Amino acid sequence: MFYTLIILVYYHHTLLLHATSASSSLFTLNNVRYSLSDRVLTIPKLGALRGVHIDYDSEYYRKYNLINVEAFLGIQYGLYNGRFEPSKERFDLHQNTRVNKQIEFGPACSQYIWKNESELSRIRTRKFAQEYYPKLLKYIIKQNEEQCLYMNIYQPQIKNSK
Repeated sequence: MFYTLIILVYYHHTLLLHATSASSSLFTLNNVRYSLSDRVLTIPKLGALRGVHIDYDSEYYRKYNLINVEAFLGIQYGLYNGRFEPSKERFDLHQNTRVNKQIEFGPACSQYIWKNESELSRIRTRKFAQEYYPKLLKYIIKQNEEQCLYMNIYQPQIKNSK
């Protein structure tokens, strides 16, 4: 059985969001399955977006009651001109008819990168400095950019009980 879902969101008589509900497997990592979403999210002036479906379908994740989500990653919402300057909305694009895949995170904003674990341990817990920070570092070390006004949209997937 196939269902079609249509969501329309209006604000002051302006269409802000249009989402409709087809799925391709991308990869599996740490027992989490990633596949292209079967929905297309349409945001006026940004166009049609297709995200990724994140499926926590293993015993490890089920014990924490994690709900599968649909994620639209790396949606640029603003343009940055320079330090201490106000950003501009990124709604000046021409409408296109193609569907953009939003399956990767946008770059991380510039931030201080701690080189010494003992320095970091003074302001954060030792566990954070030893376990979590090295994992975060691989994402932020090469993505330290000033053009970093990106957002991610997550929507929980509710299973029908029949």
